[in-house]
Amino acid sequence: MKHFIWFITAAILVFGASNSVIAEGGGSCSKLCTFVLKNSRTSEYTVINRERAAKQFTPFSTFKVPNTLIALDLGLVENLLQELTYNHDKYPAKEWWPTIWLERPLTIREAFQNSAVPIYQQLATEIGAKRMNQYLAGFNYGNRNASSGIDTFWLNESIKISALEQVDFLERLFTGQLPVSQSAIDKFKEVMLVEETDAYKLLAGQK
Repeated sequence: MKHFIWFITAAILVFGASNSVIAEGGGSCSKLCTFVLKNSRTSEYTVINRERAAKQFTPFSTFKVPNTLIALDLGLVENLLQELTYNHDKYPAKEWWPTIWLERPLTIREAFQNSAVPIYQQLATEIGAKRMNQYLAGFNYGNRNASSGIDTFWLNESIKISALEQVDFLERLFTGQLPVSQSAIDKFKEVMLVEETDAYKLLAGQK
């Protein structure tokens, strides 16, 4: 039987570990970071810095998980080979943008693995505020607050989510407990797939 291993590397940055180190052997984490691991069989948590793990922060790049799932469920992204772009007038290039965001249209897998912000802003706009709010409520995602703007609310604005809530959300996703189609979940797992062996599949989101 294959086991799924999933990990969002961006969560480390979102919750402040970019300049912190967790000591070998599971030593205590500084006040600027947190780590959460949940055993899906026993529902037991392994937590470093529980106070910070329970505090809600802006999701930034990790919001590409629900954003991708919603776009797949609605059929805005019909297949994994569909080329995606964005309104270049509305979202003009910035100096810090990676070249890959600019040089050509991207598939949803490429957009996901490269955290292509303007493509996700375009998708969120196409999803629209009403449908986005419905999905956020159905997902029980953080504070479910998208009021600050449909294409910016996850970029240090209104929506907030804790590390514990992120892990619970991912568990609901991969155990089929979210109100989305199985087709959307199957495609999403392909989007996240970065490594596969006979024993396991590694699903991850970078940056």
